[in-house]
Amino acid sequence: MFETDEDRQQIYEGRFDEYDFEGAYRELERRYFAGEGAAFAEAGAVGTEMTFAFNRGDLDRVFSELTTPDFRVETRTGSVFGDRSAAELRATFEELYAMVASTRIWHSAVCWLSPTISVGRNEREAIGHDGEMYAWTRLYVFEFRDGRVASMWEFGVDDEDAAFAYAAERVQAAASRLAVTNLASRMFEAGQRILKARDTDAAVACYAETFVYDDRRRLGGNPLDDLRTANERILAQYSQFEGRTLAVRGERLPWGGPAGRTSRGSRRPTSSCTRWTRADDSSTRAASMRTTSKAPIVNSTAAISPVKGPRSP
Repeated sequence: MFETDEDRQQIYEGRFDEYDFEGAYRELERRYFAGEGAAFAEAGAVGTEMTFAFNRGDLDRVFSELTTPDFRVETRTGSVFGDRSAAELRATFEELYAMVASTRIWHSAVCWLSPTISVGRNEREAIGHDGEMYAWTRLYVFEFRDGRVASMWEFGVDDEDAAFAYAAERVQAAASRLAVTNLASRMFEAGQRILKARDTDAAVACYAETFVYDDRRRLGGNPLDDLRTANERILAQYSQFEGRTLAVRGERLPWGGPAGRTSRGSRRPTSSCTRWTRADDSSTRAASMRTTSKAPIVNSTAAISPVKGPRSP
């Protein structure tokens, strides 16, 4: 391993045993994040530990310490695996570990676009039980949140432009002072991923004890008897959950609209939820009133989301 300074003079040379892959990779990362990559060191350390945990087969650490509860991988490659929740990705790795004698992953190149967004070229090699060699290369866009990996988007190795364009969109959304996103809308998106994973326990855990359900549709849905039953009914009725944020106010009020079959959730406790029909513009007035009211809002988030389907709760 070599390192040069700004004058292109060599300032370091390190040699490692052939079998000491982790030691060499760790030193590469340490030197980068201690120097020119210092602005990305916090998230970078998480990515480094995630690589080692995968290589050691320590999936418990990957999916409990290093990824967020709503972690999800979305593919833009047409892969047969499709989008995967944390549980589904874990099952994929468990199957891989059973099929091969050894496997190793690393990032041969990484470009940081912000302290929480990076694009990496992921390399994976494996040796089969009969000595056969396998190799894969993919591009990933990584997003970090609260010291963990929150999301990954997979692209083909020839789709570099698409990967960087998408990463730039994520950076712009986070950087803009007028971005149509806030804390609660991100929790709304996390809730959609939970529903896609069909995790009823996680969905129920999204709601605060003081949760208020306010259905203002002309044709209301079923009465909300309890949150678990309501979420089980949603999962029984729908197989796809998609939506988009129409407007935000502050950090705790998003107004969501359907982009297909939709439902609503959040990883943070939700304290109120109001539903309107599409033709009712009183939702805009209500959102404004909530933002300007001097009355305190209990707990950390609120969500506003129309729901498609006459029998949805």
